Amino acid sequence: MKILVTGAEPPLPDILARLRAAQHDVRHVAELPRSAAELPALVEGCQAVVHGGAYRPGLGDQEALDLAGRRTNDLYLAAQAAGVERVVYLSTLELLRHYPERYRLGEQWQTHPPADLRPLCLYLGELVTYEFAHAHAFDATSLRLGTVIREEDATAPEPDPSWVDPRDVAQAVEAALTSKRRRWGNYRVLHIAADFPNPRFSIELARRFLDYEPQHRFGWPADQPLPVRADRAPTPWPQPTFQPKERMKVLLLGAAGPVAAWAIRSLEPYHTLRLTDIKPMDTPHESRVVDITDPAQVEAAAEGMDVIVNLTVIRDDPVLAFDVNTRGAYNMMRAALRHGIGRVVQTGPTLSFAHRHDFGITEEFPLHSGNQLYAISKYLGQEICRAYAWQYGIEVPCLLYCTFHEPEEAIGFDWSGFIVSWRDSGESIRRAVEVERLPLS
Repeated sequence: MKILVTGAEPPLPDILARLRAAQHDVRHVAELPRSAAELPALVEGCQAVVHGGAYRPGLGDQEALDLAGRRTNDLYLAAQAAGVERVVYLSTLELLRHYPERYRLGEQWQTHPPADLRPLCLYLGELVTYEFAHAHAFDATSLRLGTVIREEDATAPEPDPSWVDPRDVAQAVEAALTSKRRRWGNYRVLHIAADFPNPRFSIELARRFLDYEPQHRFGWPADQPLPVRADRAPTPWPQPTFQPKERMKVLLLGAAGPVAAWAIRSLEPYHTLRLTDIKPMDTPHESRVVDITDPAQVEAAAEGMDVIVNLTVIRDDPVLAFDVNTRGAYNMMRAALRHGIGRVVQTGPTLSFAHRHDFGITEEFPLHSGNQLYAISKYLGQEICRAYAWQYGIEVPCLLYCTFHEPEEAIGFDWSGFIVSWRDSGESIRRAVEVERLPLS
């Protein structure tokens, strides 16, 4: 089998060694190129991709997010075009670290991704993998790895329940590439950790699906469960503390667009506005030129504000869509955190919602965008907002719109169930700014 392997973090050396020993034709790149034009040559002739390079240590946050989002998306587009049949994505069990240690965690447990850069990037890459698999681009397996450490290098008196030896990871990767068992449609998540008695992370699905049998238990007896340690208890999520005031200072990002025009009309009688956009604005309100892809500009614009409203969007440009919709959301949330801003209003399209379901859709439906550019880049931005909301107690009402129209204007076709008027869109933003309390979801 001809396989492209990406990444440089452990356990990549052991994966490469095992695949080459099994006589696979392996092509390796430590980091995906920045230009999408270079990717077709990398995947040409490949039947499979092992993507372990959605995060690389040493990269700054902007570059790391670009790697996890845009470049992973571009890799999968190239893989789909080249006829790649199977993808194995290397994710992390850190996505479940908020659960108490006494819980036994399976693949069906809901993830609450940390806002820390490494697990956040690996989470974004996992989401992109899922969406491409569900769009039938290829068959995909996400392997959520524990903390990778060689058994002979472990010196602690007792192992951590998340530990896994890189040689066992390599075994799982090869099995995921070659297994003929196909269950659960085009996509599956499997936990890969050591085989401890009464484990925190269940590996039963990996056993059933991949015949995974880890060989390294870090010297721990096979009949003795690991002790539950209080010092490994997760930090409780902070509760939101935002209290709306009678007149607040509200920052609008992307304030030159049509939705923003109606938001300004609704907000200006009640609040003090600071308007920002990529281009200068003629407005009686305070205004600044701000590029949301520049974290320093966003942070400076957020100083002294009570609420941020994000109305920025790029729909069609394959680079700028991720720069604005994904990295821009990250820059906004970082600015909110640094300035102690307790509420951020995020906006996006209903395209990022519910896959193919066409009725009975509520806000509790999981977000799933498919792999359309606008939807997936906005979806990743929304998930960044969710990570910050959970980890730091920032309230983020996320308003998802389909299309806008005025009631008195003929539209020419029946889409009335999904339309909001421009005026009502502005009012929805004001209500999101002012509402007393929101559920955390």
